[in-house]
Amino acid sequence: MGIEKVGFQGQEFNKKVLENIKILKERFPDLVISVDGGVNFETVPLLIEAGAMKLIIGSTIFNTDDIVGTIEEFKNLG
Repeated sequence: MGIEKVGFQGQEFNKKVLENIKILKERFPDLVISVDGGVNFETVPLLIEAGAMKLIIGSTIFNTDDIVGTIEEFKNLG
């Protein structure tokens, strides 16, 4: 999880997660790492750089007036 408390959308991203992803990627290079919580336009590049392969994006998409446009923007990031 990219957040401190599970179950609530819109929480701030926990940057300690980035180091945990890097450690997991070093120890288990074939492991598919997924992150849910705190995933947004700012954190996506950081998560990809750290080694995350699947990102679950919730509130950033559903709290916009242009869901389709927001999804397209995310597709262009990675």
